[in-house]
Amino acid sequence: MVYNGVVMANLSGLRKQYSPDEFTMLLSRALELAERNPNVRPTDIQDRLGIGYNPAQVLHDWLVDNHKLEAKISEHWVRMGRLYVQNNLFISLPNMTKQMNVGERRANLIMLELERRGTIKIMADFDFQRLKPMATFEDLVRQMQKFAKKYWNRCEPTLLMRVMYVDIVTACRLAQYGEEKLGMRWKLGNIENYFRRFRA
Repeated sequence: MVYNGVVMANLSGLRKQYSPDEFTMLLSRALELAERNPNVRPTDIQDRLGIGYNPAQVLHDWLVDNHKLEAKISEHWVRMGRLYVQNNLFISLPNMTKQMNVGERRANLIMLELERRGTIKIMADFDFQRLKPMATFEDLVRQMQKFAKKYWNRCEPTLLMRVMYVDIVTACRLAQYGEEKLGMRWKLGNIENYFRRFRA
């Protein structure tokens, strides 16, 4: 069995939502689906097991990382990978895996496709050399405004980290700018309250 940190952390989170027997049954049924069809998608797992999309995605990544399913990459993940490369100063395979919250095999496929399309050059230590310009702060603000339309004009740091793949410092700068200059708002939680104390 492959032990990828992100996948196992997500699987551990999923485990807490079920009793031991229910969780074992969930894994068994997911394995059975994979054995019947190596091209099964997260939505197939969602429908067949009667669970939400996020749990189905966790199970799908676990199956892919353990070579039970065919590893494929969609245009969606290529776009998200390009966004990660564009929005981060220090880019590498381990960091991309963590920041995009994907399994090791999916991250590898994203990396290889980005190199094939001329977005990055893969170095020997799996750091990336960016072949296209990095996003400016103005570019990041435009991205934030675009995402804000989908999230009720919200701009809290945790949301920006999740949808734009920026680091926490950049996310806080953007969130502050969005609130003060663009009239956006934060959905407050523990981490947002923590950082807001330093803005008073």
